Amino acid sequence: MSAATNPADVAEAFRDTLIQQWQAREPHTATPWLALQRRAEADTLGAMTLPGRKHEMWKYTSLLPLYQSAPQASNDALNAQGIELPEALAPTRLVFVDGHYAEALSHGDGAVAFSHTDAQAREALSRALGRQIAADRHWFAHWNACNLHEGALVQVSASTPQDVEIVHIHRGDRPGAQSHARVLVLLDDNSEARIIERFVDLAPGTVTGVSEVVLGADARLHYSRVALPTHSEHRLFGSVHAHLARGAQCALRTTAIGTALHRQDIHCVFSGEGAHADIDGVMFSDARNQLDTRLEVEHASAHCTSNETWRGLAAGQGAVSFNGRIHIHEDAQKTAAVLSNKNLLLSKRAQINTKPELEIYADDVTCAHGATIGQLDPDQLYYLQSRGIPRADALGMLSFGFINELLQSEPNEALRERLEATLRKRFLEVTA
Repeated sequence: MSAATNPADVAEAFRDTLIQQWQAREPHTATPWLALQRRAEADTLGAMTLPGRKHEMWKYTSLLPLYQSAPQASNDALNAQGIELPEALAPTRLVFVDGHYAEALSHGDGAVAFSHTDAQAREALSRALGRQIAADRHWFAHWNACNLHEGALVQVSASTPQDVEIVHIHRGDRPGAQSHARVLVLLDDNSEARIIERFVDLAPGTVTGVSEVVLGADARLHYSRVALPTHSEHRLFGSVHAHLARGAQCALRTTAIGTALHRQDIHCVFSGEGAHADIDGVMFSDARNQLDTRLEVEHASAHCTSNETWRGLAAGQGAVSFNGRIHIHEDAQKTAAVLSNKNLLLSKRAQINTKPELEIYADDVTCAHGATIGQLDPDQLYYLQSRGIPRADALGMLSFGFINELLQSEPNEALRERLEATLRKRFLEVTA
């Protein structure tokens, strides 16, 4: 194999291009108080060996098409003209366009952009930003961080619950342009918040989105993350890194649709006793798109519980991959954790990969995991058709019913209605 086609050399050339772009942009980057962190992350990225198919965390999805592409630098200026958004889903809304804060599209005081923080908030940022990410597992988080100049900071005190919507819009001024989204959520002890994070693509490109969530003792959080791209050529790398202290309660739900390359990583760490998390997800891919999800739940303290419920659907020549891992540490006695991944193949050419894992080092735990891959029940399909429902409509109804229970658990009614409308329409399109 020649050097030009050697995957390792292609990955190295891609990484070097990213570093060169960073070097060209850094002298002109805003938020100089983040410069040291950007440089450290760029140094880390420059020294990394980017993963390939032989890397266990990427065994189901090839990154070679990304490495072979010509990465375009991020847009240098905000271009929010003409963007119209539907009604806000929360009293506070922060909007970012191509990684730049769009103040004219934002409102409310429950969150703040990095560029608008005061000295106290900047101190909180410097203490927490990047601390929840396992550096050796998430290479694209370093790509995100060396472009870190803007993001959303949500600080929640016990006396003031927050309800926040964060919208990341990728507009792009040229094909393949990058944009980078960053969110840091800090919940004080006994605080409460509801957060919706959405990714919107107005043009194809490459987006990295990294969110860090830190829950203090007895804090309560409902976090909904929605990534429903409309351009099949789009590439999206997203991750959520959550850290739960004693008695914290977290509901984390993701709804995602596949693209040319869509990867989402969820990493949750229990560091205090008595914490609980519900981590659920809906995954759908059609055409030639792909969606790759990796879930890691680290039970590092005793008396914690978690439920992980994930549903996947693949149509056309789409591919859905899921790797869910629950790690019970030695000191995590009395842990209870259940992982369920059920999947539907909606065509003979679709592909689903699933790999649930349990890694247990404690001897007094209650854990279970399971995965299924199946097809729609032909008897149910026949029943609906016998009642005069066209086949395409019947297929769409049954497909939607497979995920409806998870959608109904979304507490924000407006978001729930939008998700239902989008997914119903998509199912009808692929079954027509």
